[in-house]
Amino acid sequence: MEQMITDEQLFSYVHQTQALIMRRIYQLMAGSCTMLGQYKLMFLLHAQPNLSQREIADLLQIRPSSAGELIERAVKAGIVLRVRDEKDNRVFRVSNTEKGEQVFADSMKKFSQITREMFQSFNDSDRTQMMNLLVKMKTGLEEICQTHQ
Repeated sequence: MEQMITDEQLFSYVHQTQALIMRRIYQLMAGSCTMLGQYKLMFLLHAQPNLSQREIADLLQIRPSSAGELIERAVKAGIVLRVRDEKDNRVFRVSNTEKGEQVFADSMKKFSQITREMFQSFNDSDRTQMMNLLVKMKTGLEEICQTHQ
């Protein structure tokens, strides 16, 4: 008779998998001058350049003060540029620098490598099954989060 898998066991495996993904990311990014939060910022600015600090905070779902600290570190690293808005002097617009775009491109290659490594043993059926289960989990969590706002 097959043993029932508990919610706690499933959660433990999800958590362990997430930890291993982060470990692999840190292994590949070792020696990089950029922190993980800065990658998120560069990714966002690659897709949507010239955002304000408030817009960045909203899109990354962090506090405006945290966004300010993140932007300041990225400016010091030379990967983003902060320019005063021409229409509203109170607002700064943030974009990736040329160096930031290069770091972004290099990091995307590494993330692609991680993705290939993660799913190298999956066949098409495994991928479909995994996607269906993740969609189901994500949908359920979105509904719960929406209900408890």
